[in-house]
Amino acid sequence: MSLGAAYVLQLIAEVWLQWPATALLALNPQTPIPGILLQVVAHPFVNPTGPGSVLMVALHLLFLWWTLSPFEMRFGPRRAALLCLLATGASAAAAILVGILTGTQGLLAGAGPWMLASIAGFAFSLPRNQKLLFFGVIPLQPMHIIGVLIGFSVLGFIASKDLIGLVSDLAATFAGVGYVRWNLRPPAARKPQKPKGGLRVIRGGSDEDDRPKYLN
Repeated sequence: MSLGAAYVLQLIAEVWLQWPATALLALNPQTPIPGILLQVVAHPFVNPTGPGSVLMVALHLLFLWWTLSPFEMRFGPRRAALLCLLATGASAAAAILVGILTGTQGLLAGAGPWMLASIAGFAFSLPRNQKLLFFGVIPLQPMHIIGVLIGFSVLGFIASKDLIGLVSDLAATFAGVGYVRWNLRPPAARKPQKPKGGLRVIRGGSDEDDRPKYLN
């Protein structure tokens, strides 16, 4: 809902008020501080506004709901929100770093990192021998789905030479995997607590008799 509302506001701002929302809010690694800080927060809510973009954005939001819902049902709304936040930060950080180091120009916009992180994270949370229907049709094992996401990102780079988009997609994908791996880690072993009152457990008795093995 929030992404749809943001898109409507963006349309009004750009088409009716002639305010360049995309140019100001989409993430550009070459933007100086403090403008880039605003872009890091706002760029997931920016979408294309050209002719025919309404249907494309609607399908994109529908697919995002379709991919993020299973993650939310499995891990809860709080962890789903943290996943989106982590994907936003990871993709933006990767784009900014590569943009600064290489001088590459490019704009990063849209909630694509949320989609990639949710698909990769949900797939990673499943048993390795379980199969999922990719796009509701193709049965694939979880790790194969993650490989397909990486393959799509690489193909997108080959088709567009968009290095910013490539590193953003890869960062979001691996952020989703890392986040789920961290959430599924076994609980740390608790340290034994020292009994109060100065008492401690000492070994007593022997293995051959029936007396208590431990005396307080």
